[in-house]
Amino acid sequence: MLSTDSYERPAAAPAMFKAGDRVRTRSINPIGHTRLPRYARCHVGMVEHVRGCHVFPDSVTAGRGEDPQWLYTVVFTGSEL
Repeated sequence: MLSTDSYERPAAAPAMFKAGDRVRTRSINPIGHTRLPRYARCHVGMVEHVRGCHVFPDSVTAGRGEDPQWLYTVVFTGSEL
């Protein structure tokens, strides 16, 4: 059964980016799951939408508590990737 609970939380600090900002993704190699695909690491994209501050399930399961994080939609050109 799916839950209809919201994972959005109040933000502890303002978002670092806004729609229209150019951003470069980090070159990270964490152990376990990440929402940043390897092919998009170290590339420049544009923030399309700021989705709010959310709890990610992996934070809870890793024992970090809710640890809400800003969630962004970032778009990349095909030639950038």
